[in-house]
Amino acid sequence: MTEYYGLKANKLFILLVVLIIGISQFGVVTAYTKEINYHLPSGENSAKFVVQTLKYEPFPVAAGNWFDLWVKVQNVGSDDAPNAKFQLIPTYPFSSNDSLIREYGIVPGKFSAFKDKQLGDKEIQANQVVMKFRVRVADNAPTGTSIIKLRTGVDNSINGITYDLPIEIAKSKITFDITMQNENEGSLFTITNTGEEPATNIILKINKSEWNPVRSDLSVNIGRINQGQFTQFSITGTPRMNNTHFYLSYTDIGGTRRNIIMSVPTIMKNESCLQNSTKPYLIWIFGIFGILVGILIMIFSREIHKKKGRK
Repeated sequence: MTEYYGLKANKLFILLVVLIIGISQFGVVTAYTKEINYHLPSGENSAKFVVQTLKYEPFPVAAGNWFDLWVKVQNVGSDDAPNAKFQLIPTYPFSSNDSLIREYGIVPGKFSAFKDKQLGDKEIQANQVVMKFRVRVADNAPTGTSIIKLRTGVDNSINGITYDLPIEIAKSKITFDITMQNENEGSLFTITNTGEEPATNIILKINKSEWNPVRSDLSVNIGRINQGQFTQFSITGTPRMNNTHFYLSYTDIGGTRRNIIMSVPTIMKNESCLQNSTKPYLIWIFGIFGILVGILIMIFSREIHKKKGRK
């Protein structure tokens, strides 16, 4: 009888162990299934991009310089983005000779990225891509914030949403000031380097359509001007309007050739000034003409007296 109860107790013990193991395994499977079947918040049921200017170097950028731009695109939707395509659109004051279109076979959504992470993928942000572009800032770019655009698309289409990416453009370390002093026979100008660095190989040009007949070259080679210093140059003639545009090119300390356009207030001479400036020439002309007339009168007078004396 004791043997019977002992055998029965062994069977009950084995059955209890099997039951506990089964319950444990069921719990593990249930928990694992819950983790995999992670539900995103309502409304996020498709591919959706978030675009961010990750960084750009140097910061801030400067007019006339190149810079490297890193852009991050993240798929925060639940669905994958197949055949994703991204295009950088550099409009003024930006330009680029880099490859502006980047293509990816797939950018995973949140669901796929989370699933891959649970299966052992150590990449936390599997649902994002980072792109690097090489961009140039125009020589005459305005100081402040300018916008460069990135267009997105899926299924090999590029007709998706366009995002604005702000880029900060710093004030140039080389700036100039040009002033005009009026002269009788032309115009005297003073150019000052008001920046923080020296400029070399400075060349100035004036648009001929903005200047009255000129008897000298409209291109002036200035050379070098250190910061805080100035030099003067003159141009024969008179301006035709109240502002004259100077096309100025120079080389900075980094060896980069830069071009800027400056609008300089100019002094227009009135009609009386113009007449007065031409009077000396008219006096000489009339004087010579008067001398010639006088000589001719003297010659004719002598001829007349000779004829009278013969009679």
